[in-house]
Amino acid sequence: MSNIKQVVIDFLVSKLPVIYNPLLSLYLTLSKNIGKNNTTHDVCCKSNIH
Repeated sequence: MSNIKQVVIDFLVSKLPVIYNPLLSLYLTLSKNIGKNNTTHDVCCKSNIH
């Protein structure tokens, strides 16, 4: 059983960048746009287009 658990953990760890990178880039985009005094609504609309 421990082998299966290890495989699952390895799989999840290998998939983390796929989940984490888009979130990080989205966060950076949002914080950059908010820094330019854009409204949050505009930021959300621009993000949804991509």
